[in-house]
Parts: sequence; C-alpha cells; structure tokens
Amino acid sequence: MADSSPTPGWYHDPRDDSILRLWDGQGWTDQTMRRADLDQPPSAEVPPEAGWRQKVTAKLAQDREIRRRQQRIVRAQATEHQVNTQRTLEGCLAIVQEAATCGAILEEEQARVQMLATARSLGGAAMEKYAMSLLDHAQSAGTVRIGSQMIGVVKAEGFFSQYARKEALTKVSTGTSITVFTDRIFQGSKFYVLDEFTSAQVYLDGEEQITQRPTLTRMALFSPLPGTALIPGLAFQKKKKNDMRHAEFHVGGHEWSISAPVDPDNLQEPRRIAQQINSAADAIARNIDRSLVNQQNAPAESADAISQLERLSNLRAQGALSDAEFEQMKAAILNQESSS
Repeated sequence: MADSSPTPGWYHDPRDDSILRLWDGQGWTDQTMRRADLDQPPSAEVPPEAGWRQKVTAKLAQDREIRRRQQRIVRAQATEHQVNTQRTLEGCLAIVQEAATCGAILEEEQARVQMLATARSLGGAAMEKYAMSLLDHAQSAGTVRIGSQMIGVVKAEGFFSQYARKEALTKVSTGTSITVFTDRIFQGSKFYVLDEFTSAQVYLDGEEQITQRPTLTRMALFSPLPGTALIPGLAFQKKKKNDMRHAEFHVGGHEWSISAPVDPDNLQEPRRIAQQINSAADAIARNIDRSLVNQQNAPAESADAISQLERLSNLRAQGALSDAEFEQMKAAILNQESSS
C-alpha cells in the first residue's frame, strides 16, 4: 500500500478544530498551538526612536511571519481533508470486505465501484489511485474477492484495426474488453456472476476477398493519347486483399449476455478463456448436483437408522438380545450414522 502520510508540520488537531497540533511524520505529538493565535498577525514592536532601517526590517519580519502562519493554515486544511478522506475510504473498504465475507459478489463489486467514485470526487485521480492501492492490498491479503482468481482478459479489437482490414465502415463494430475471474465477469463498469448458467463461445465468419483496382500511376505513364488511359489501367490492375472476417467473443448467463469483437488472427487466447469459463460453470453445476443428491439421501439414511433401532428394541423386548448386546449394537448404528 502506498505511503500517503503527511510531512511533519503543524496541522489541525483531529479532535479539536480550534487548535493546531504538531505532526512529526509518524504520529501526533503533545505540542499544540491555538488557531486564534495564527489568525492574529504578529505585531512589529519598534521603539519610537528607531530609524527607518529598523522599521523596514521589522515590517519585513512581520510579513514573513504572517506568510508562514498562512502556509501553516493551508497545510493544516489540506491535511485535515486528506485525513477525513482516508477515513471515508477506509469506511468504504469495510463495506466491500463485509460483502466479500458474506459471498455477495454483486454487492461487493457495487461497493467497490462506489468506493472508487467517492475517492475520485474527493481527491481526483491521485485519491482514486490511493483507493485502488487499498483495494489491491486487501485483495492480496484475501479480505476482498475471496477465492477469486483471474482467468484472463479478452481484448476487444479496435476501430482502426478493423477498418484497416475491411475498409468498410458498415462492417466495423465496436466493443469493450472483457475481464474474466473464476467467479465474476467485468465489461467496463458492468459486472456479472459466473454461475452454473454461464457459457462462452468464440464466433468467426466471413472471408478474405481479393479485388482488382486500376492503378492511376500506370494509367498516366502508358496512355500516349488522350482518352486512352483506361487501356493500360485495365491491363495493369492492382490486387487488393480485404479481410472481411468478423470474430466475436460472447459470454452470457441467466438474463444477461455481453460480447466483444476480437482479432480473427489472434483467437487462441479468447478461445482459452471461453473454455475456462465453461469449465468453471460445469464445476459449479456438478457441486450443486452433488449437494442436492446428498440432501436427498440424508433423510433415507436417517430413516434406515431409525428402523434398525426399532428392530433392536423389539428384539430386546422379546428377550433375543441382552441389555449389553442392545447397547453395543445401538452404539454401532449411531456411530455409522454420524460418520456418514
């Protein structure tokens, strides 16, 4: 986490706005100064018999002291704002961590976005960077995005790259890159939960086209007479390849879907990410099915244990089992039930 502690100096006391307290760079000291004393400019005490040089020197000293006090006030106000902002961001981080602990992915990411927006409104890009450092530190410590691992980033093919291949504005599509984690997916400011309904696919269609174009240079060089420029232009046509292929990465789940255009010559990484998404979704589905099966089997096993105990009770009542044998067999049934 980046160190953002203020430099040593006089700042507003966090507990009393009417006084200034000395900050030594590591913590608050016991040295204080009344804020009212700074608001009152120091008097330049000069004896009446002093000459003009002494009066000028005293006036300059008074002005320097006033400027120093004003600078202290400005620094104190800036530090007070910084401290309050840091406390606000720490409170926002606590909300993100609380949602992460509960496993509420959407609430966690919404609180994360709100934290960055708050930092940006309070301190601009510098404070937003500080908020990002807090979140990164918390993620490395395992208190946010708990158990979440990055799968990869699907980079969207840019406008100019597509136009350079196709040379057709109507065939160019725009999109935003997609960031994929093992339990959540992002595109811009939007975020989604990766669950058992999520699936991903990479699509590729279109083909490369070869076109013939007359060359203006050869038409001018090989046309001896006016009106004959078309003859050499058709004879020496230039071949131009237009790549009209369109590749797209698509991922969706229950009531949501997002996509991004990708470079058709670099589909290995998008396909790998799509395969990882589908594998993660299948693993989640298998875990859900396994838990449902266990829940269905649990009542049957409990009922079977009860029936065995009832039979043992009947056998003891009939005299077929002694009390010691009954207790031994009863303990074996209960141990088997607890272990399962």
